[in-house]
Amino acid sequence: MQYTTGTTVCQGLSAKEKASGNATEEALAKALADETARRVDAAETKATEYPLFSTEALLYETEAEKAERLQNAKLTITTAKKESSKEFHPESLLKLSFSEAGKILKPILSKLGITGRYYTNAPIDVSFEYTGRGASRSIAHQFNETRGDYSGFAIVQDNLEELCKNAYPLEMHRDEKPKVADGNVTQIATLGSVLKTEEGYIPVRMTIKFFNNGAPKLHVIINGDISVQDASAHGAHNATGNIPAAITIPEYFDLVKGSQEFGKRIPESIRNPR
Repeated sequence: MQYTTGTTVCQGLSAKEKASGNATEEALAKALADETARRVDAAETKATEYPLFSTEALLYETEAEKAERLQNAKLTITTAKKESSKEFHPESLLKLSFSEAGKILKPILSKLGITGRYYTNAPIDVSFEYTGRGASRSIAHQFNETRGDYSGFAIVQDNLEELCKNAYPLEMHRDEKPKVADGNVTQIATLGSVLKTEEGYIPVRMTIKFFNNGAPKLHVIINGDISVQDASAHGAHNATGNIPAAITIPEYFDLVKGSQEFGKRIPESIRNPR
């Protein structure tokens, strides 16, 4: 068969086949199949991407605009890794003070490269840093939410990269009381994410602080306990029909019931739909 296909498909063939000017039917068929699969994957990815939000648009969003956006939004569910990092031992993280949790978790987060690096979130198109200090604050705030149970928190940390990618921006506001210790925080974004584990669904809250100088910084906690409710009853389903690919934002807030402080800047119609 004469080698006359387009440039993209040609890239899927071997250098020897390109040099000879001929390609076997089998090699050409494989190249065509690979290219088709790539384009299908790209189309599916594009179809599930969140729209891009500028930080300015989120910051100046009216309550009515925010309510409409959140009512129509879908939040992609992240499935936990099949095998957790061996450094985490959930049975040792059940009844701890935040200082005890910090002594155990911070060295692990540093060793695994979870802290001291940047993460991204497509909807707001920014990179933000998760520092050791950010982890310390997250650990301290987590104590108030789960009463010293850090087992779920550890699972979230172990899946943080995908959770950050899949998080949805819930709101953004100016820092009302800038603190010198925070290096002049200018605005704060709140994002929601959900992690599916074998035990249930973990609702996650991420806070990104923006500064006059320096990179944005991340704090992350679980909002309330792991929910064992059947989330497969919610939202759009993936191709298998078993695990929902996404849930709505009101459904997300169903998972965070009982959280002590989350949602105060979220419209009531979203937090408590009737």
